Amino acid sequence: MQLDEPLPLDAVAPRVRRVILGEYQERWPTVHEIAQIPDRHWLATPGVGPGTLEVLRSITHPPHQQDELGSPRPSNPEYGCQSAGVRS
Repeated sequence: MQLDEPLPLDAVAPRVRRVILGEYQERWPTVHEIAQIPDRHWLATPGVGPGTLEVLRSITHPPHQQDELGSPRPSNPEYGCQSAGVRS
């Protein structure tokens, strides 16, 4: 998900959707805007608890792709081959 995309409000509970829209004066915020609000602020907001914060952070900071062994995939496929001692 790109940071400049609108936050997918359908991914959160209706009460949380109301809280988010209230924070932004009924305007639909971007993923970046939500990501910029500190956890402390969200947790002090009525209707937002640790579970809700976890959902928001899973949207704004998705986990990196990992291979089946659990290690991050190299961004450069050539790098992956060289690190394994394989030359093309």
